[in-house]
Amino acid sequence: MGGGCEMTLVCEYRVMSDKAIIGLPETQLGIFPGFGGTVRSTRIIGIDNALELIATGSPKKALAALKLGLVDATVPADDLQDAAIDLVKKMYLR
Repeated sequence: MGGGCEMTLVCEYRVMSDKAIIGLPETQLGIFPGFGGTVRSTRIIGIDNALELIATGSPKKALAALKLGLVDATVPADDLQDAAIDLVKKMYLR
């Protein structure tokens, strides 16, 4: 959530635990997301989805984030590291 979410948007691919939540809740405190999440989220999920994510500050569960395209995969927490490594191998070791 927050700055952590913004830092993941820097990455080419994102894998998320199926129990985790993601979002930009700073706006609920009256703070504008300042680590580049506003620009990166619009590039990743489109301006309409990003605007909703930013303006509402409401978190997204894993499946909702996957449907939006905010993450590339969701897996059980116990499989998170292996899934991330597998994704990297698939994408870069073709």
